[in-house]
Amino acid sequence: MRDAPDKRLNRKRQPHAAGDCTGLSDQHLVALGDCAFEGLGAAVIAVSGGADSMFLLALAQRWRDDRGRHDFQIHVASVDHGLRAASADEAKWVATQARSFGFPAHILEWSGGKPATAIQTAARAARYDLLAGLIERLRLPRPTGLLVGHHLGDQAETFLMRLARGSGIDGLAAMPVERSLGRDPEVLLRRPLLGHDKTTLTATLSRIGVKWMEDPSNANSAYERVRYRNALGVLEDLGVGARAVAKSSRRLARARFALEQATRELARQALDTHAGAFAEIEPTVFDAAPEEIRLRLMQHVIESFGARTEPVRMVKLEELVERLASGKPLAGTLGGCHVERRDRAIIATREPGRNGLPVVLLQPGVELLWDNRFRVACARSHAGAVEVRALSLSEIKHLQDEATAPAAARISIPRRAMLTLPSFWQHGRLLAAPHPSFGLAGDGSFEIEFITSRPIT
Repeated sequence: MRDAPDKRLNRKRQPHAAGDCTGLSDQHLVALGDCAFEGLGAAVIAVSGGADSMFLLALAQRWRDDRGRHDFQIHVASVDHGLRAASADEAKWVATQARSFGFPAHILEWSGGKPATAIQTAARAARYDLLAGLIERLRLPRPTGLLVGHHLGDQAETFLMRLARGSGIDGLAAMPVERSLGRDPEVLLRRPLLGHDKTTLTATLSRIGVKWMEDPSNANSAYERVRYRNALGVLEDLGVGARAVAKSSRRLARARFALEQATRELARQALDTHAGAFAEIEPTVFDAAPEEIRLRLMQHVIESFGARTEPVRMVKLEELVERLASGKPLAGTLGGCHVERRDRAIIATREPGRNGLPVVLLQPGVELLWDNRFRVACARSHAGAVEVRALSLSEIKHLQDEATAPAAARISIPRRAMLTLPSFWQHGRLLAAPHPSFGLAGDGSFEIEFITSRPIT
């Protein structure tokens, strides 16, 4: 493969060639491609220009050509974070490389202000948001894979960083080869290179004549990950290298899987989500479960009904579960979720919070995520956009007084929960409140579906 011309690339991050090791064979590349694209309807490859992501690009091209899969859609996306002067030229170089491999390319820009601290963490979150948005805009066949180039070294660095923060099994367990990206179970984040170290990747690129760029930030010890990468080099002499750390991570992942199974079983026995209106936990079954499993179930509930995008702090969660274990009535909030223990149930509902619940405009033929809990949709045939918002207390009372659906067809939920459910409005007129607790479906143009924020996987 001949590299595309490069005249404007920053000299500190020039395409780089590796040493003499032969790396992986073409046959191995194609077999790795079989694993990377297995079961997908389409894929987007996140490419920064570094060796790991350029390896994915080369792998995709060889897999597609060898398997004759030119009908399989593969897009390449590069994110310009705008954190360095050369970043725009680097993104353009990646796009040129992608097109020379025969793939459509997209440059995504992280615009707006940048944080003064935790820059890499913020950049990572922005990157995934931009990539998820691209997948949504492209409307690719599902399931769609987002392929990223995390390798064995990344696995080991992540383990050490989380160990320093006192992480438990979930944090120390290996990064999964696959997980859902956000809430859409049909969009999958895949890491097909976790079993390979960077030396193997660079050697393979050298063998097949593909260049890559070295990011100067990878040598900047101001960044936490770089410091842990350097520490791994020292630990290698003690036998605590990347492969040893990754082995421990995989074994912890096995333990995590067993805990998740136990949590799913507790949820099956004790949890009712009432179509997303509120969570109800049967207290006697909950109390009898081991503490770790109770913690995991409550984390699932709070992150689902609290509609947070980030996990709640473990110390706060432990405090809440300890209070629940007392068996005494209590009420409190955590992570945007109101939790209450009653005599016969533990109840969790969405807490509207200081700023209230979102008000969004929904166009015909469009669906979106409302309050990070419900997928809401408006039929293409509907005339005009509609407003999606929660009902007020007076509106709920009026709706209940005027309800046409028989009471037997509606589910009974706490008043607090009713105030957190989506309804559809147009020109100040209520068109529908489709949740089963209201029974107002309207003309059938509107849909809602509860999407849990933390599947028990």
